[in-house]
Parts: sequence; C-alpha cells; structure tokens
Amino acid sequence: MNRISKIIFRSLIFCAAVLLFLLSVSRLAIENAQRRHFRSSARYMHFENIVEIKYIWPVQRRNPRIAILMVIEPDTKMEFYEHAMSSIACYSRVWNYDFLIVNSSDFRNECTHKDKFFRRHCVAARILGAYDYILFLDADIGVVNPTRRIEEFLDVKAEVIFYDRFYNWEVMAGAYLVKNTNWSKHFLDGFANYEFRLPKSFHGTDNGALHVSVISYWCHVKRLPRSYDRFLIGVLAWGRTGKRRKPYGREVLLIEKLHHIRARATSLFQAYLAEVILGTNDAGLATCLHVYSRSRNFLDLFMYEACIRKLLGNSTYFGKIKILPKGKAWARDNWMTNSLWNPERDFMMHNWKLTQLRTYKNAPLP
Repeated sequence: MNRISKIIFRSLIFCAAVLLFLLSVSRLAIENAQRRHFRSSARYMHFENIVEIKYIWPVQRRNPRIAILMVIEPDTKMEFYEHAMSSIACYSRVWNYDFLIVNSSDFRNECTHKDKFFRRHCVAARILGAYDYILFLDADIGVVNPTRRIEEFLDVKAEVIFYDRFYNWEVMAGAYLVKNTNWSKHFLDGFANYEFRLPKSFHGTDNGALHVSVISYWCHVKRLPRSYDRFLIGVLAWGRTGKRRKPYGREVLLIEKLHHIRARATSLFQAYLAEVILGTNDAGLATCLHVYSRSRNFLDLFMYEACIRKLLGNSTYFGKIKILPKGKAWARDNWMTNSLWNPERDFMMHNWKLTQLRTYKNAPLP
C-alpha cells in the first residue's frame, strides 16, 4: 500500500470515527431532550425527599434503560398515594431506574381522550420511545421487596407483558411491562383509541346522565372535587354527621353503580386484548361483547371476563403478548392476605391508597 493510499485509508477511518461520535452524541441529546420533556411533572418528585440517601445496594448504570411510569390527572390527590409512590421512588433510586410521575395534561395535544383510563395509555406510548422498557403502574402500587428486580420479568419473546389477577378472570390493565418497539406503541395507541371506536352504550360513562347528576350532587353536599376516587373515598369514609362510618342505604347503591362504571373501562381492555389476539371477526368475541353490553353489576362483568378468558385459553404466550399466570407477576392485591407478604414470592402490592391502609391486627386470614 503506497503512501497516498495509507493517507486516504486513515482519513476514512478518522471520518468514520467522527461520524459515529456525532451520531452517539446526537442520540444522547435527543434522549435527554425527551426526558427533560417528561420531567415537566418533576414537581411531583418531592417523594424522593422522603427516603434516605444511604443505600444498602450500590447504584448501578442501567442497561437496558428502564423507567417506571405513573400517569396522574391534574386533580389527583397526591397524598392518597404517598405511601406507594414513596416506596417506588426509593426503589428506583436504589437500582437507578427512572421514575416518572407524569400529568396527562402535559400531553393534551397528543392524547385528546376524554376518559382518563384510556388517555394514560396514550401517554405511555408517547414516553416509550425514550427507553428500552417501561413498567407502567397504577399510582397505588408500591414496593414491599426491593431486592427483586424488574429485569427478572424481561422476556425476549414478548413485547408487552401483562398478568392475571387472583380473584377473577381479569387481565390487569393498570400494570404492564412494555418494550420499546413500533408494534408496542401501536398496541398502546390502539387500546387508548378504543374509546373512539365503541358506541356510547359500551363506555364506562354510558350512564352519563346518572353519573353526572350523582357526582354533581355529592360534590355539592360533600364539597368534594369532581373526581371518582375522592367521591368514593368521601362517601365511604364520612357520613352526613362528619364522623367516620360505613355507608348505608342510597349511598351503597350509588357506590356500587360508580364502581361498576369505573370497572367497565378495565373490562374494555379485555375486549381489546382478545381482538388483537383472536381478530375482530372472531364469533366468540361477539358473544362475549353481547354479555358485556347487557352487564349491570360486577357479577355480570366477571361473567364477561370469564367469557373472554375462555376464548384466549390458558396459554402464556399470545404472539408478542405475554400474560403471566396468577402468582407469577410483579404485583398483586394486598387485601388478599391482609397486607402480609412473602419475601420469596412478592415484589409489589396493589391497593396502597392512604384511605385503605390499616394497622395490622394479628387475626387469622380468612
């Protein structure tokens, strides 16, 4: 190789190295810009100030890049979820995961959904591009066993991972592990856009007049914000006398109706999941949707969910979707064992709202 060839060769190597460096820098800048955008809700991160700075385990660099995401509303009462969020903040700092508490109103231009239960999945799809994986959690899910890692649940054969709940046939829609792929983003957008596809009779807000009038009445009497959570908490915890008591009479009926309304959004996820797995023209799906359309209470919804699960079968893998069986996931409902947990099996607990926390009494489990 003559001198000119060597110079050209070295120049090409140098240019290639510079190009690779610029590409890596630009990619890092884009990711940092994206994350700065998500940190627009950083004012909610005051929970990190509650936990200790000293760690039992060393902080590690993340590879793959994993974030834990909670999507809240502008009127979310943060103190109701402080216990759960504080545990997630501490856990994230120990293992160097990004913990994002994002206000859905920050994405009002991209996610125009009226129902918050659909809108939050649109938000998750927008954020997913900045990470390799996102663990989406309801705001009332907290960590009880910080020795366990999210990496335990990663699966190269699955792009979205859900899990079966214990007490019924429902696939949990409020907690999932999703991989950053175009298919996953399309899947989340598809679920969010389910709100626009179904007739009003199928929606969680189908009892519109009743729903609005009931909320307005109780917000006026109890002086509560127009929020499902605080309405239910107000009715359950406080009576007309201002003293804590159990609900009665008309209140029980109203609570049951509103719980049913809220449950419908979760139930629609079961239909969407079946549609993605089985196809829109599946005859069995039409039968299950008929059961759903005529549902009036929780028993009807449980029957509908059982119908969907019967169609799906007991498999774990459904193409790019994985559904973990009961007892094999990262979270479960705390009330099933009176908030007792097993360090060999448990990782996170669901239903950690402030109003649901009680002093443990040494009583036998049912």
